[in-house]
Amino acid sequence: MMRAINLKALFSRKLRTKLTWHVIEHELYELEASHNLDTWNISVNDYPEEDLYTLYINGSRQLDFNSWPSEYWGELPIKEFKNLLENKGFFNK
Repeated sequence: MMRAINLKALFSRKLRTKLTWHVIEHELYELEASHNLDTWNISVNDYPEEDLYTLYINGSRQLDFNSWPSEYWGELPIKEFKNLLENKGFFNK
């Protein structure tokens, strides 16, 4: 597990941007957004053993976190995201 990061400090710099997230069917990621020329991906982990989410930018792991920062990144596509997680068996653990 990665070391916890102060999200407020981090978002006040590099990662503070509103994004439009899309649910994707990918081996490693569940969500994707684009910002400038960068591709942002989110994976959902084995919570509570691991942090709930991991952010990747251009395939490089950036941080693990548990609370979705909607004030910075925008809202999740809840219905589509929930359906994808159900199909992957996340709620059957």
